[in-house]
Amino acid sequence: SRIGDPYGEVNRAEYGNSDRKAPKFISSYDCILRYFEYLRALTNEHHKIARECLESVIEIEPAYGEALAYLTDLYLDEVGIGFNPTTERAVEKALQYARQAMSVDATNAQIRVRLARARYMNDNPRRARMEAEEALRLAPNNSDVMTVATDVFAGIGAYERTTEVFNRVEILNPNYPAWLNWKVALAHFVHEKYADAVVSLEMTQTDWWYWTHVAIASAHCANDSI
Repeated sequence: SRIGDPYGEVNRAEYGNSDRKAPKFISSYDCILRYFEYLRALTNEHHKIARECLESVIEIEPAYGEALAYLTDLYLDEVGIGFNPTTERAVEKALQYARQAMSVDATNAQIRVRLARARYMNDNPRRARMEAEEALRLAPNNSDVMTVATDVFAGIGAYERTTEVFNRVEILNPNYPAWLNWKVALAHFVHEKYADAVVSLEMTQTDWWYWTHVAIASAHCANDSI
């Protein structure tokens, strides 16, 4: 349901409860909530909290497939966004986590779509698209899977598919993370819809990111609006 989706009111309330717990009382589920709160907030601080929490989970539960998959995302964002870099081999480490997660459950769409993201950031767009499409086949109405798939399609330049899947996300999950508008903005750039690109970029809630301002300025210039 919308209220109970990973970015919805129920999970945000539960995150608030888990955030007040002392570290020794934090459960694996609490760490999953921290991951989804990171995806909603997209800040350096939330990234660090979620990564450290999930790393503690897999030390205790090394076969927790979804925790491994979510760590994949967090290590990819060390490179993709620049949050809390720990190693020059973060992308390779992310792919390793994704493969471990797949060995636990290859039929889990949330795992498979994060393998797709690791594939595209390892410069394998063909495999990335294949894995993303398979994840959507496994879970055609899962808004989280569609959110990550939208990111993957934008990353490999499949902009028609980016827009198509994003439109489904909007319908199923009005609480989708604001940064996803960045991916739609890229599609607008490709289709020379520069005014639409500006609207999407202004919805990303990423004013802290240098590239957001560069992209907005570029769209205005291309649209002869400055």
